[in-house]
Amino acid sequence: MKNKTSILLISMLVFGGLMVLVNNPVQAQEDNVIVIGVVDGQLKFNRTSINVSPGVTYTIIFQNIDTFQGHNFRIDVDGDLSSSTTNDADDIVIGLNNTAAATSAAYGVQQWEGTWTAPDSNGEVSYYCGVAGHYDSGMEGVFVVGEGEAPGFGLFAGLAAILFIGLAVPRLRRR
Repeated sequence: MKNKTSILLISMLVFGGLMVLVNNPVQAQEDNVIVIGVVDGQLKFNRTSINVSPGVTYTIIFQNIDTFQGHNFRIDVDGDLSSSTTNDADDIVIGLNNTAAATSAAYGVQQWEGTWTAPDSNGEVSYYCGVAGHYDSGMEGVFVVGEGEAPGFGLFAGLAAILFIGLAVPRLRRR
C-alpha cells in the first residue's frame, strides 16, 4: 500500500508542477528589452500587443526585414494618434524618418535601437509605422501598461493538485 501511495503522491506533484509551468510562460521581454520587427512583404508588425510594467524604461530593438519597403517604429507618447497625426513631432521614432523611408536605400534588413519609459499609470500606449499609408493599412499595435499579468489557470490548477494531495494522502494511509 505504501508503494501505491508514493506513486500517487509523486504523480500528483509532477502534474501540479507541470500545470504551473505550462500555463504561466515567461514574459517576452527579458532584462527590459523588447524586440519587435516587421513581417516581410506585409504592412504589419510581428507583435501587436506587448505587456509592460508601469514606470519601467525599456530598450526597444526594431528590426526591418522587409525587402520591399522601409519602415519605422513610432510610439505615440501623448495619445493623440489618428490618421492625420502619424508624424507627430513628440512621438518617439526608432528607425527611419519618413524622408529616408521613401528612398531605395531604406529597403532590406536593418536594425535600430532606442529607449522608452512606460507611463506610471495602467493603460495602453499605441505604436505604429509612420511611413505614409502604413498606419492606415493596419501597421500598429499597443503596449499594455499594467501591474503584470494575473496568475493564470496553471497556478490555480497546481495549487488545487497540491491541496488534493494533502487531503487524499492521509485518507489513503488510513485504508
